[in-house]
Formats: sequence, structure tokens, C-alpha cells
Amino acid sequence: MHSHPPFIFALSAIGQKLRPLTPAGGFIPEAGAPLFDSAVLINTETRGKGMADAMGAELIVVLRQHGTIVIGGSAEEAVVRMINAEENAHAQHQALQIGTPTYFAGEELKVMRSEQGGPHGNRKSYHYWEETARKMGALDGLD
Repeated sequence: MHSHPPFIFALSAIGQKLRPLTPAGGFIPEAGAPLFDSAVLINTETRGKGMADAMGAELIVVLRQHGTIVIGGSAEEAVVRMINAEENAHAQHQALQIGTPTYFAGEELKVMRSEQGGPHGNRKSYHYWEETARKMGALDGLD
């Protein structure tokens, strides 16, 4: 899934890696989300290969000053990861305004990953966001 989340964009614009700060952001690599260091469109095979190489085996890659790509085992899982990545970026942005964030790492991050998400957690999160969007009218006319 590809999107243009504003807080991830802002962090990439100042060279700040997206790092796991919130429980739901626990899927983000400990060292930070990999970066494709270009803001151009990924519209050639060469650029696509470069982006894929930057992403490697991770579930997320940040496209500097452009957007983010996440992968999931389903469309629902990818949507949840994108929302969680942006919420993590928002918290990271806020924390950076007042100090140095303490990111999840090591054993704590492993536990966080094992306790967050999974098929049940992803379905629950997806349906929460779907219902939130419906209540706000964002899905009007799409049925």
C-alpha cells in the first residue's frame, strides 16, 4: 500500500528515521524504517528496483519527502499498518518537540511485536478505523 502520510513526510524531510515508539508501531524496525532516499515518482523499473532494494525484507519503507509503502498479508493488514505507522510518526513528532524519545528496542520490542497485531488485532483495528470513517461520513456513497 502506498500513501502520503504527513507526519512520516515531515520526519523524512528533516532526516529523522521513523522508529518504533508506540505499541502499534512495533512492526517498525528497531533501527528505523528503511529510507528510499529520493522523492521522485516510482515509475520506472530502475526506481522500483531501487525502492525494493531499500525496503529489503522489512514491512515498511519511507520514500523521502514523498510517502510510505507498507506491505501486509491482506489489504486490511496493510491499511492498519499504514495508519499505525502514521500515528507512530505523529507521536514521534510530538515527543521530539519536548525531548529525546525512548524507542522500543531489544526484548521489549520483541514482546511488543508478539502482543500487538496478529490476525485478531489487525481485524479489530481495521474494523475500528472502518467504523470511525463511516461515522465521519468518509464512506458515504461508496456502498
